[in-house]
Amino acid sequence: MALSFGRVKNYGEWIRPRIVCNALKILEKELLKYHPEEVHLSLTTDPFMYDHRKGELITEVKNLTLSIIELLNSRGIRVVTLTKGYYPEELMDTRFKRINLFGISIVSLNPGFKKKFEPFSAPYELRIRSLWKLHRYGYNTWVNIEPYPVPEIDPTSVNIENLLNRLKFVDKIRIARWNYNSFVKKRSKDFYKLIAEKAWKFCETSKIECEIDL
Repeated sequence: MALSFGRVKNYGEWIRPRIVCNALKILEKELLKYHPEEVHLSLTTDPFMYDHRKGELITEVKNLTLSIIELLNSRGIRVVTLTKGYYPEELMDTRFKRINLFGISIVSLNPGFKKKFEPFSAPYELRIRSLWKLHRYGYNTWVNIEPYPVPEIDPTSVNIENLLNRLKFVDKIRIARWNYNSFVKKRSKDFYKLIAEKAWKFCETSKIECEIDL
């Protein structure tokens, strides 16, 4: 998409994050015209981008995201976030409202899967632990389990209950299938049916809002 819309010229350019330095000014201008009840951060980038070389969040990205959330909250606007990084302690501050919904993206607990498919993301336990802290603080939390891999991609995926049990504190779970891979074949329909049944049962028992697109 970035290539087709002319945002980048190649993959090397795509993986280098660039800060929109006047993001707050743009946001303030937009809020004069539009009055959203909710703003999502964000799908084509990561609001809490992780630097795998340093083992910490990228400071410039984190600080800009916190400023954006603070501005939106000051206008009574709820912020929904999704990250493969982790959540900083600063969010447990009174300048941020409890109306926000914070989430992580995670589809497996298998180290082998992470090494192959998302080697530069934050460690699984760090993601989960930071989300749990926000839950304990009083925020609503959610998890996006998408794209959920078939066993040919991740042999542990048939036991989705292992992942769900690590996330049983969240308020909402969203699960969607893996697409655009030759391993996902017609026979995967039965696998995803099984996963959907397990997920529905877990959410019903745990009283968690569940959205399944398998």
